[in-house]
Amino acid sequence: SNYEKGVYFTFDNFLEKNKFLKLDKKTNYYKILKNSKLIIFNDYSSGFLQNLSLNYPSIVYLPLGLSFIHNENKADFEELIKKNLIFTDIKKLNDHLDQIWNNIDVWWNNKTIIRTREIFLEKYSLKPSLNSLSKFSDTLKKFN
Repeated sequence: SNYEKGVYFTFDNFLEKNKFLKLDKKTNYYKILKNSKLIIFNDYSSGFLQNLSLNYPSIVYLPLGLSFIHNENKADFEELIKKNLIFTDIKKLNDHLDQIWNNIDVWWNNKTIIRTREIFLEKYSLKPSLNSLSKFSDTLKKFN
């Protein structure tokens, strides 16, 4: 929903060359997830982490590379590049999509890909406990 033409020219070019791809900025996000084979993010975001946690096939295209990632975290992101979860090269992204498109579930459920996702999520996206919202609410009430 946050895509705006003219922000990432490489992504704009990618969409122009792949007119079969549709951007839907109005439909409920979870409805889109359930009806999608693969979600492609054009930036690293909490949405990508959420999709990994929810086990929705997702990748990120970063046309500007990893320049925004702190040096101490780059190795983790480079691992995602090696495993084709993050792309900085449009040709590699296109080639990967050509390879997996008919069998996305086979790629996504590969043991190596699963383990890579799990390790990344352990570092960058902790799952909340079952009653975390109630605890958070109770904490806020204390300050009221």
